[in-house]
Amino acid sequence: MTDPNREKPPDITHFIKSDGVLYAKGGGSFHRSKTQIYRVSTDGNMLVPIQGRPIFDSLESYSKSDEILDNRFNVSDKSVLEQMQEEIPGATQLLKQLTQTDGENRFKLFRLAQRGPFAVSGDTFYMEYNYKLFRWKMGNTEWHDTGQEETCELTLEIAGKDPKLAVSGDTVCVGKRDGHLVVSYDRGDNWIDLTPALPFTVKTFKEILVAGATVYVATDAGIITSDGGRTWHTITDTEGTNLIMEHLAVDGEMVYDVTKNTGIYRLESGTWEQVVSEIPDSVTSLAVDGNTLYVGTQNSGMLHFTLEE
Repeated sequence: MTDPNREKPPDITHFIKSDGVLYAKGGGSFHRSKTQIYRVSTDGNMLVPIQGRPIFDSLESYSKSDEILDNRFNVSDKSVLEQMQEEIPGATQLLKQLTQTDGENRFKLFRLAQRGPFAVSGDTFYMEYNYKLFRWKMGNTEWHDTGQEETCELTLEIAGKDPKLAVSGDTVCVGKRDGHLVVSYDRGDNWIDLTPALPFTVKTFKEILVAGATVYVATDAGIITSDGGRTWHTITDTEGTNLIMEHLAVDGEMVYDVTKNTGIYRLESGTWEQVVSEIPDSVTSLAVDGNTLYVGTQNSGMLHFTLEE
């Protein structure tokens, strides 16, 4: 697929589906510095930029930070951070880290900052930029700062982690790099930290699905679900085993998960029921269409399984 101007195909980093429409995020690299959000045309052959969306420019942010830091003798001065906060969109922790980082690692931090997720709900778009979550509604002239950002120390290792973002209606759920899970029920105006209510400590979030009022979260310690955020339950298989799964997918009211070691499971009455016994390779993605399951793998291409009716 190409964009309408028939230029070099954009660098696409994320694909998502919302209300039957495919969206893609691209750009944000330093040779294509302006972050773009596209929708896939109805014939599936073209990426169409979302019109009227304010543009984030990673090269401009990086250049501004360099200019501010190079012109200030004492970068530990609080006024340096204050100036950066006024001129560069992004998490306070990122800007603070830049004042304590040399040029090469500063560049790496900015490069990693462009890998953040995005999500769409109706005519409202959400995107992490420079480790801060922003919201934009069609017709608005600016991105709105939701106040949600990474607050942990952004070492290169932590900065390289992928946070998880899921949206359904007015509900926005974020699995952060530091293992905290937060939710907003008013499109990001107010936030609730759900971490104290989780049944175990989480280091990494793998996937978050919001299906109506129910949230499903795949983590490095197991899969949990909640219908309101206050009480969480660990989903186990028929033998009570807490499964560590890699990807979640939903089709209508049916929820599926997958891992190389144990295969594909379907959620039946709150319990994982195995429907495919083994996957021969490491899993990169999972999609479901009716009774057909599609599994992307590391080395074996895409596999598909047809379940009995």
